[in-house]
Amino acid sequence: MLASDLPDTATLLGLIDARHPASATIVVPSSPIPSERRLSQLRLREGIDEVARQLAESDLAEDDRQAVLAPLRGLLEDDEFWQSQSRSIVVFAAPGRLEAFRLPSRLEARAAVGDRFDAGPLLRAVAFPRRAFIVRLSREGARLSEIGPDQGLTERPIDLPDDLWAALEHTTTDGQRDMPRPQGTTGDRIEREKFSRIAPSCASSRPTCP
Repeated sequence: MLASDLPDTATLLGLIDARHPASATIVVPSSPIPSERRLSQLRLREGIDEVARQLAESDLAEDDRQAVLAPLRGLLEDDEFWQSQSRSIVVFAAPGRLEAFRLPSRLEARAAVGDRFDAGPLLRAVAFPRRAFIVRLSREGARLSEIGPDQGLTERPIDLPDDLWAALEHTTTDGQRDMPRPQGTTGDRIEREKFSRIAPSCASSRPTCP
């Protein structure tokens, strides 16, 4: 399973609202493959070097520059952080603050210093989690599966109503002669289509089913 550090709402809003003239954002591609860990560290080092260059060209105080660079360089030596990786790393650093996130989406490398963080990569990761749900229908019922960037195909419970099949029964119409169901190439297509509409609604997050 890929490592994932998606922020909660409070953390994300805090990053968006944060303001400091020495706010650095670094984005680098990474890899969950252990043998490629060194390459990921080198990419982050290159991002830190770029931040150092931009800080050196600014009129910021030396203390503020070092307050940004010291924790960034410390992250390179954090064995626990590098123990498991995903497909990208996003790091935010400012005096007194360091936030690092491992994301399952593949991002292009970049580094920037400004008066605020570039939280765009986190916003996209939260808004588009890159997950899909699959509903498989058969005569025996329905099965729900989930697939995402940090997991393979996983079965999820699906609660079908006890009277689901009653919804597909032929009923009378107040003494009037029932309309015969189409036969031949059409067969029970109407019932199958009705079942295909009902089952996915039960797989959703709605509290009730038709």
